Amino acid sequence: MTDLEALEAKVRSLENETRQMRATLRDKYAASALDGLLAYGWGPEELVAEKAFKIADLMLEARQK
Repeated sequence: MTDLEALEAKVRSLENETRQMRATLRDKYAASALDGLLAYGWGPEELVAEKAFKIADLMLEARQK
């Protein structure tokens, strides 16, 4: 492997790592929903995250319409 090929492989690796670290739109919607649910007093805690992702999925479906 040449120096150039090694550097290109490193760049690809870093790009993939950056892509994985970037939050998805679903994650961002879920975080917003979670904030609202917790502020409203939703519980129990085990169900709040599940409900937040269900809301996020509904928001994504609405965007596609």
